[in-house]
Amino acid sequence: MAMSSCAYAFQQSRWNRDSRCSREQFILAACGCLGGGEQDASKLSWMLCVGGNRSSMMKLSEESKEFSVDIATGCEVHPDLYTTLHKSASPEGKQLMESTSPIHIETVRKLLTATKVLTFSS
Repeated sequence: MAMSSCAYAFQQSRWNRDSRCSREQFILAACGCLGGGEQDASKLSWMLCVGGNRSSMMKLSEESKEFSVDIATGCEVHPDLYTTLHKSASPEGKQLMESTSPIHIETVRKLLTATKVLTFSS
């Protein structure tokens, strides 16, 4: 999450509170945040399932009526969140992710660890 924070904004999903969502999974929404102008977030956001040694984009949305772990059409399962986001990023997003300062990455990682965002999200 820290390695892709320069190109994406993240938000936890309401689906993490659903009893059908496994404790080993974490569902989050990621939204590309490039350009700085007014952009339609619904066109740029994805629901992601992260857990164990796999990460993938999901068909699920915050507005879905039923929980489902189905993978989005045309998407693959990847070993981690960074790879999932990098594979789907625009050329500008990929370049931004690859050129992010190690100091930025480490600072965001420390903030995420200190605030225990993932621990208290469900």
